[in-house]
Amino acid sequence: MAAALIPLLGMEPLGRAPIQSLPSEADTIRLIWGHVDSNFKGFRGISSICCNVEDRRGICLLGKPGSCGGQDSPCLLFKVKERWVEAGFPIVDIDNKIIYKLTNLKKKFDKKKGDRKLNQEEKVEFNQQLAKTTFSLAPVDWKQRIMADSFLLSATKKDRVRVLLDYVGDEESPATR
Repeated sequence: MAAALIPLLGMEPLGRAPIQSLPSEADTIRLIWGHVDSNFKGFRGISSICCNVEDRRGICLLGKPGSCGGQDSPCLLFKVKERWVEAGFPIVDIDNKIIYKLTNLKKKFDKKKGDRKLNQEEKVEFNQQLAKTTFSLAPVDWKQRIMADSFLLSATKKDRVRVLLDYVGDEESPATR
């Protein structure tokens, strides 16, 4: 049985973030949609998206023993963070910031989904706009963190900065606001 399409986006949910790039806002909505039921019911913060936390702040164990990383169905927080970590990019230190961003993205989607006045062209435009974004997990000091990594060659550092600039731009990261 095929998964129900996501209203407004007309896409199937994702089981994992796409391999070829960092997740866009559309990809992240698809991850949320695949993680909770088809109406986002059950999306209640840390307890609904993170399976193993070290403390009440919700620090994802991401690949450490006892985490969901080695299991068949990792938690949503792991799935969102996984692409950034695999790409070698720094991410925000506090997972509550990621949860806050996920909640705001869900609200943005719900608001648009509830607008019955949208015609098909507007829905397609909204979908394209979400697909062109990046669900940014970059901290404010991401450039300094990359350049301070003593295990990377200088050329690799410059390449990572260039690539991340393409994704998040030169402005302050929304994940830290």
